[in-house]
Amino acid sequence: MDAKEKEILMDAGIDVDGGIERCMGNEALYKKLIKRIWQDTNYQEVLSGMEAGSMDQVLRAAHTLKGISGNLGFTRLYEITEEIVKQIREEHYEEIGDKIAELTENYEKVMSALDKTGNH
Repeated sequence: MDAKEKEILMDAGIDVDGGIERCMGNEALYKKLIKRIWQDTNYQEVLSGMEAGSMDQVLRAAHTLKGISGNLGFTRLYEITEEIVKQIREEHYEEIGDKIAELTENYEKVMSALDKTGNH
């Protein structure tokens, strides 16, 4: 991974070094895994769960997205989904809409960075 690509990813809140470390230092494996996010539907499941008023669906999808984000070093995405999961588990639904807006903003930022760097 060249310095420019790494910079773009880091500017989007992606801990590239941490993600590669979790892949046992295998950069090729890391790049392969971050490309798989394009096929993941959990973000869309969060949104459709919100639209349907299904907090169970939002919880399942946000929890899965949290795990994926954590493993790939998508730090801010991880933090936001962690907060969504916590709020749902504690039945604090009043702030979920704000967190979903943050999730959308960060998800789009991450996906844009992946697209700009050819990781799709």
